Amino acid sequence: MSEGQAADAAPSAPRPKRLVRKESSNAAAPTLQQPPAAASRAAGTCPICFDEIADESLFVLDCGHCFCSECMKGHCTAVAFPVCPDTECDHKLTEEEVGRAAGEERLRAFQEMRFQQALEQLDGRVVCPNPACSNVVLCEVGQRQRVQCHCGWPAFCSMCRQLYHPQKMCSEVGILREQWATWICTGRQQYHGQVQAAEATRKQQRQVQEALQRQHELEADEEYKAENCRCCPQCKRTVQKLEGCDEMKCGENYHGGDKQDGCGARFSWVTAPRYVPRVERRPVPELNLDQLKVEGRDCRHFLVSCDVCGSVNIRGPRFQCIHCPSFNMCAECDLTSCGTHPADHVFKIWFMPEQLYNLDLPKNTRVEFVGLVQNATLNNRAATVLQFTPGRNLYDLKLAEPFEVPLPTEESLGSRLSELIPENVAQRVPYQVRRGVSNLWGSIGSVFGTVVESISEKMGGEASEPSLMPGERIHTLKGVPARFLQLAATSHGEVSRVVEAVETQRSARRRRWTALPEGTKVQVFGEILFQEGDDDKLCVHSQDRATCTRCRLGDVVTAIRGDRMLRGELATVAGPYVVATERFTVKRSASETGCLCEVAAAGVQPLTTKPQELAVLEQFQQAQERARSLRLDLPIGQLVELSGATVSGEAKRGQLATTTALFDSTQRQYTVRPWSPKDRGKHSVRESGRARMAERYGVSDLLAMSLDQMRQLWCEFDLPHRSLTSPDAFVEEAMSFLPEVAPAPLIVSADCLHPIISDAEDVITLEMRHNRAFHRAGYGNL
Repeated sequence: MSEGQAADAAPSAPRPKRLVRKESSNAAAPTLQQPPAAASRAAGTCPICFDEIADESLFVLDCGHCFCSECMKGHCTAVAFPVCPDTECDHKLTEEEVGRAAGEERLRAFQEMRFQQALEQLDGRVVCPNPACSNVVLCEVGQRQRVQCHCGWPAFCSMCRQLYHPQKMCSEVGILREQWATWICTGRQQYHGQVQAAEATRKQQRQVQEALQRQHELEADEEYKAENCRCCPQCKRTVQKLEGCDEMKCGENYHGGDKQDGCGARFSWVTAPRYVPRVERRPVPELNLDQLKVEGRDCRHFLVSCDVCGSVNIRGPRFQCIHCPSFNMCAECDLTSCGTHPADHVFKIWFMPEQLYNLDLPKNTRVEFVGLVQNATLNNRAATVLQFTPGRNLYDLKLAEPFEVPLPTEESLGSRLSELIPENVAQRVPYQVRRGVSNLWGSIGSVFGTVVESISEKMGGEASEPSLMPGERIHTLKGVPARFLQLAATSHGEVSRVVEAVETQRSARRRRWTALPEGTKVQVFGEILFQEGDDDKLCVHSQDRATCTRCRLGDVVTAIRGDRMLRGELATVAGPYVVATERFTVKRSASETGCLCEVAAAGVQPLTTKPQELAVLEQFQQAQERARSLRLDLPIGQLVELSGATVSGEAKRGQLATTTALFDSTQRQYTVRPWSPKDRGKHSVRESGRARMAERYGVSDLLAMSLDQMRQLWCEFDLPHRSLTSPDAFVEEAMSFLPEVAPAPLIVSADCLHPIISDAEDVITLEMRHNRAFHRAGYGNL
């Protein structure tokens, strides 16, 4: 057996082993002389020919049985792997015994057969598909590798032994070969609408048909083996049972005869493993070329260049060779470059891009319409992204130029009704009226289409084309499925920048955010859990709203209508993340009143398109997580979240507050006042002063004050008081913003709060103050 060589498909895969039988000129050849021990034995009768054995003809085996030299020579010549002729002995003859009995030529043949037998028992052996070559290569079992034999046969696959195909699996080659043959023979002319009669085209068709015929023969052969053959459990050789019992012997009939290559192992046909075909014939999907002319003609294959003409971002069908490491052609070069590529190579035809860059596109990205069938005149028109809704994969777009939806040209119900009107009457009907009738029927169809689309979406169906009203002039489109859009980029650099932005946004979506700086732009998904003004809702039926049936029914109807359900709406973070409730406070961008609302943190996704911006958000979240454990010596005015009850036992879990006094290191306590994101809107001096006064005083406190004391109090909080000339005037104004009784100060333990930062660098200051107080007071772990 000669040697073979193989190369891996992947650099990381182990290299196949070469099988080489080394020979040395210094090796001692097997002796052909009678062993000394046999010379002293007495001659007897040969058990084979029953003749007396002369001393010079005596042949003694290692098992101790004696035969004459002539019988042993005939036995070793007739049997491939001779054993002791004694029926009760299973001794297998050694190379020395075979050479001594049958000579040097038989010894070389015996060594070659034993080498073949050893090879057949090795896992991963691959035989060169060249009929004139017998080279064998060892490859990793179950791994597809590229094998190049020394005989010069083209590189082949270690699993199916077909022409090597690094781009596709073995099971896909047959389907792609069928599709490629169909394209070469009829599909190319049908797609381009041309008749090619060039000699190169006819030659290519003949070669592809011949390759397809060989593929069909291989598939039929493998299918037959899978149905009628099994494998030897020892050497994995394919065997077939033609007749007789289930007892099998590898390489020959069980009772002798019909000798072939095999290891000689005995086994049962019933328990032998079934043959696994290298390739299987699968149904070939039919290509609707008429539909692909519309859906795939203008699609771009980004970051892929034609290796023939050099055009970048191939537009239209892309032809990828499954045998070459990297070879692509555009449709134009496929049409004009027939016969320039090896004829036995199969091409995978990509009518739609292998990688779609049409999801998570950031705002203001330039896109173009593709694949529209009902609104085909909109294809190739440019637009810019206004908003993307993940999950539903819908875009809101602004067209680069206004688009007027064409009127339907096919016969419709409106046109049929128009035919019933006499011509002289129709001429007296203004054009606007006649056009209005057509638009009416178009609107009915549009509404019906919208209903069908909504039902399809609810049932999980694929989003359909946007419904447009004939004659309508549109500037923006909402809810356009991503599959009808592609980038309007023309260079690799522009595509790379968009891809970077998309990957950054996707990385941000995969994270669960528990801290975001105020002012961060976000998309919100889910229900509004609390909205500003919910506490102020009054029952219009003069009842208690909590028990009013009509109000509760109205709330249920609102929930069913989805008025409080956000589906990717843009918003701005307006308040910190609350650990107790796992909520963010956001301000909706589309809200006319700009009211605040609370939403679940799981539905808040920041909008970021630059890796630097994402890094800043991640750094802020990490800083906030560190800050939550820094509870000592917080500065006055520090925003905190209460995580337990106050000293007086009042439950305040999840309540936001600010510290109003220095840290009491003796009691490990803080004095705080409640805080709400609505307080950030009180920018005026008057509102701020009123809020601060309401924290310390009530109306009852003013009743015990004189007029001068009231004036001093107003001055302390920077409130105007020139128009207030009497104590009653002060009390009357105080009743508009002061509580009846002064609120008791909230005192909480340091263990029942954690600080909330507004900037990542704030954690450094908090850490310094915390460590200083910790070492000064000698506290244990909090």
